[in-house]
Amino acid sequence: MTTAQLDSLRAELKNDPLGMGYTTLLSLLDDSTPAGMLNALTGKGVGVVKDQVVNTGRFQLQVASAFFRLPTIDPSLRYGWEQLLAMTRSWPEVPLEDPAVKGLLAKAVVDGILTQPEVDAVGKRKGSRAEVLFGPGVIVQADDVSECFRAKRGG
Repeated sequence: MTTAQLDSLRAELKNDPLGMGYTTLLSLLDDSTPAGMLNALTGKGVGVVKDQVVNTGRFQLQVASAFFRLPTIDPSLRYGWEQLLAMTRSWPEVPLEDPAVKGLLAKAVVDGILTQPEVDAVGKRKGSRAEVLFGPGVIVQADDVSECFRAKRGG
């Protein structure tokens, strides 16, 4: 973890804003359990995170409503969207932060293929407290917890 992330982790563990119960565990010099709590996908710390890249299956599932709306749009638009949605099936992943992908999702709203709330939800998922604090995919290790309090414990 970076120094800034360790500082944020130290504040999280010290202040325990969600009442997770870190203090007792840290007083017992247990660094593994708080790390596990931060990485858990259940409990008080869980929140919504947005991945910057998603696999194709997840993307297709999150835009599935578009397939049901295709028959209702102008035929001149429908063919292009059918081709584009079919093409996305061959992608190994979808880079949601790519300007071209953002542009296509915005056009999907304009063309009536997706609603804005549906586009806003693409890439969102349940994330651990660690991911909420530090970003999707981040995992806190017991060594990270130890690092936050090494000076305090050592002297």
